[in-house]
Amino acid sequence: MARDIWSPCIKVCFVDPAHRMCVGCFRKLEELGRWTKFTDAEREAVRGQLARREAAYVASRPGSSGPPSPGPRDCGEADACAGPETCQAKGLDCPALRPA
Repeated sequence: MARDIWSPCIKVCFVDPAHRMCVGCFRKLEELGRWTKFTDAEREAVRGQLARREAAYVASRPGSSGPPSPGPRDCGEADACAGPETCQAKGLDCPALRPA
């Protein structure tokens, strides 16, 4: 019987070649390729690094004034919304939840 494998994927895949990682889920290319073969412990180890990778990536972007400010921020994916749960899981402010 197949079991579900946890994944940080938000279905917004974009690989930054300079960082060799997806800037949707912040997994490295090597991790993406081996994800289903990882043990639960290996996936948890990666999971523990994702927030730090995201902060480092955001801070490295041109025009960044340092690490992102704490608190919710807009996910910026209103046109390709994967659902409010995705934003909430990443601590983002989902535009889909705002009053019209």
